[in-house]
Amino acid sequence: MPPLPIGHSALLTDVATCLNWYRLASPGLYCCVHVTVELAEGNAVTSGVVLMVNHGRLRTASPEPEYEVFRGSPNFIADVFASPSDAGYQSRRRQFADAQVREYLAVFDTEPLTWNWHSAEAPDYGLLTADDDGVLRSRALPGLWIPEAAFSARDWWAIMACITRGVTRRGHHDFMDTIWNAG
Repeated sequence: MPPLPIGHSALLTDVATCLNWYRLASPGLYCCVHVTVELAEGNAVTSGVVLMVNHGRLRTASPEPEYEVFRGSPNFIADVFASPSDAGYQSRRRQFADAQVREYLAVFDTEPLTWNWHSAEAPDYGLLTADDDGVLRSRALPGLWIPEAAFSARDWWAIMACITRGVTRRGHHDFMDTIWNAG
């Protein structure tokens, strides 16, 4: 990922703050900003934000400290772009779908804020849409709930409140059980 202009960097920081809020309630996950991910041999990319399970059967990548990279396809990646027509976005979406990254959130620095939240549906991605209550619910990371209206308005506090509610539900508890009882 090339260096970001200040506005995109600030937006990525806000998105990362919300994703890290989820991680704080989900012991056993990595949340890293601008980390290198080696999706396959010779195919390394630097991602905006990576959320990845680090124990248990849902772990899809692993840290390689001596190389300072993650190897494999993370559970979740988020990036920031100017618009959906950005060539970098199209290229990365294809690359992450091919590498079987479970979910890819592309956030577009528009007013109001827009995004494409991709979820793995073999052999490509489908777009994740909000439920009837207007909340986007991650399939890869149970309890990661983001209300569309708050996301669109950049209301980070409302997003974190919704995530707080999501991580109190049974689906998140069951997800955590796959990490805590990995052995």
